[in-house]
Amino acid sequence: MFLRKYSHNIYKVQVVLFLVFIFLATVYYNYPQAHRFFNRIWYENSCFCFDYLFSAIMTILFACFFWIILVYPLVYLFSLFFMKMGWKRLVILLILYLTSFVCEFSLYTIPNQQMFKERRKQNPDEIPTEQAQKVNDDYQAFIENKNDTTNINRKELYKIFKYDEFSEREGYYQIPYYGCPYKGNKLGNANVILIPKTNRFDTFIIASKCNGEEVCKDKIRKEIMSLSIEELNQHFNAVIFIIDKKYLEYTPDLETSYNPKYPYKEDAYVLENGKWSIRKTYTVTDEIEQEINRLQDRYIDSLVEEYRFRE
Repeated sequence: MFLRKYSHNIYKVQVVLFLVFIFLATVYYNYPQAHRFFNRIWYENSCFCFDYLFSAIMTILFACFFWIILVYPLVYLFSLFFMKMGWKRLVILLILYLTSFVCEFSLYTIPNQQMFKERRKQNPDEIPTEQAQKVNDDYQAFIENKNDTTNINRKELYKIFKYDEFSEREGYYQIPYYGCPYKGNKLGNANVILIPKTNRFDTFIIASKCNGEEVCKDKIRKEIMSLSIEELNQHFNAVIFIIDKKYLEYTPDLETSYNPKYPYKEDAYVLENGKWSIRKTYTVTDEIEQEINRLQDRYIDSLVEEYRFRE
């Protein structure tokens, strides 16, 4: 009698839990995109790292194995025979359960490496396939490919590497605060990426070595900060996306003190074997900024694929 009285609330709780589980599974299977999306948002507002959130998500998903696979079928049968939920609610619960079952079962049947195939060699300017062909054509007009080695302030570019500590990502390092601190940076807002080309700083090797210990990771960060220009060139290639100062306006009321005015241009400076060049120039408007950011992420992935393990 008690359970029948509160069957509606029990139904809502089950629906919410299933939806949360499916959402977490979606984030898990789209790790590379989610990693960049959450980091890009939260690094502007805090020092939160999506890597910790992802570890928690992975723990939750695997912990739900016995509940999803073994326990819930019994709960569903109990609801079917002893609670008056109505056939519509039971059908909805069945659909949500089967979806969750597939998500959970896939964790054990699909190799984890498949989630990270985002870094396969590909056209770095490729637009995500879900976008229409017209959008593909439109965005290409906003990207200028070049190999400009003139008018590059190498001294200031190297200084940017010292503005803050780097945090490890999947295959590269990044200054966590998206938009390198403007104070002292004469070039403009910068998204700074270091790509290891030797085993000494390979992120996957270090992740295995440190095994999640923050003290170990902090030691690596400080070691990178202490490298000379010659040592940086020996162990890393790099890409820095810079929004020139002339496109920035002072915004004291926002988390970041300087923000771009639309439209603006953003240059991709690439450091390869000690030589700087401007490889791309992006023209960014408010309407396409998100897609341009996604293209830049793909460009980073292509460079990681190209530069890793060249020693």
